Amino acid sequence: MSLTVNTLHVDFIKIMRESVRVKVSPKLMKVLCKELGLSITERDIYIEKAAERVKTIGRLKEKGEKSVYCIIVNVITEMKRVGATNVRVNHHRLWAFAPILFWFAVHGKEKYDTLLISKLSDAVNAAHRSGKFSYGSFLYFEQGISIVETYYDYGKLKITDIPHKEKRLLGTDFELLIDLYRERHGEYSCLATQTLNSRLSVIRAFLYSLEQQGIKTIGQFSHSVISEGITAFASFYGSGLSSMLGDIRKFLNFLQKVGAIGIDYSEAVPQGVPKRRKIRYGFTNDEVAAMLDTVNQDSQIGKRDYAMMLIAARTGLRAVDIANLKRLDIDWRTNEIRIVQQKTNVGLVLPLSPEVGNAIAQYLLYVRPDAETPYIFLDCYRPYDPIKPETIGSVVTKYMARIEAINPITPNRRTHAFRRGFAMNLLNAQISNDMMIEMLGQVEPNSSKAYLPIDENGLKNCAITLASVKREGA
Repeated sequence: MSLTVNTLHVDFIKIMRESVRVKVSPKLMKVLCKELGLSITERDIYIEKAAERVKTIGRLKEKGEKSVYCIIVNVITEMKRVGATNVRVNHHRLWAFAPILFWFAVHGKEKYDTLLISKLSDAVNAAHRSGKFSYGSFLYFEQGISIVETYYDYGKLKITDIPHKEKRLLGTDFELLIDLYRERHGEYSCLATQTLNSRLSVIRAFLYSLEQQGIKTIGQFSHSVISEGITAFASFYGSGLSSMLGDIRKFLNFLQKVGAIGIDYSEAVPQGVPKRRKIRYGFTNDEVAAMLDTVNQDSQIGKRDYAMMLIAARTGLRAVDIANLKRLDIDWRTNEIRIVQQKTNVGLVLPLSPEVGNAIAQYLLYVRPDAETPYIFLDCYRPYDPIKPETIGSVVTKYMARIEAINPITPNRRTHAFRRGFAMNLLNAQISNDMMIEMLGQVEPNSSKAYLPIDENGLKNCAITLASVKREGA
């Protein structure tokens, strides 16, 4: 292996400077700090150490050819050289390259160490399995590690060394099965190239799902293993699952026909897929209280964020309507909020409680920027534009992270979760359907049905008792 830094041309210097910001994805950084037992202060110290070490890359010509810092910068250079896009490089930088540098800095290591890389992979893999971040994000980490290992082994990269962003990296045994299907599928079916590639993508995803459950070889296959694998695989997909299961069924049948396995495990794959409906949970009252308690109301941003979230929680207004709130929409004499909803273009009048009114007044009187705009909520930095609905969503995400409000059924809750929580409170209070529709500002009479699946107490009342069912032969 020969790793040198003789190519310190302009592009290299530019990439090196970009790499000085050892920026790790916030979600992954949280996982690493917890794994390493680091405080925020210690985290910042090690980030700075890693960044300073990257700055000295030009002085690593002789002694640093096996330095992890030298390797990472060279990997980025090579990815640029073979044609990887800036977006692709930045994703790997956030999820793999910067985490590697941070990990090595914490452990006080300069020389590339495969054992240390393995420990990092184990920690990130465990966090992914526990739902700390999505599969797509984990894939950027996994592929980034693979790219670094390839460069470490061969001292250069080819475009084929950078996997497609959706390609799952399988173990050797399962990769052989993929190759077998690609080579011999024509003996049993005639598929166009595009159809074959689509089917191989589904098969690869299924085999990857099996690997995540510890199934590494075809010898471990059984009806129960395939059935459990299908259950895990199906949890990641919504639409198109019926077609995917058909592809998996054909693949398992193919393996039996070519003699790779002695049993046709395609029987373990369901023939049909029931219609799937998503149940979206809102914030509970405890979660709302915890999020509001974490807001620093002594700051300009805090007062604004507190007022926006309080409006969402107490009125159920959509993010777009909160962003569009104007001074004239607040009637302080009658204590009412009067708006025309963006989604339905229908007017809505809501009571303005003292709690919400005080929060809005605190923001307007003391911290709102002096800008010539009728909108209430503004960005905190010049030119003080009206806040956008997606910004409100980001605000909610920030405070959710602080209280670790993670719902495994509905993991990506944002501003609308306040509206669902508000609807849940109305259901618990046994508000009539007509009144509920009016308070939520809905138009269609059946619109409130979307909130019925989250009413667990109401659903329990619909359950049929088995007390009157007689046992056979009794």
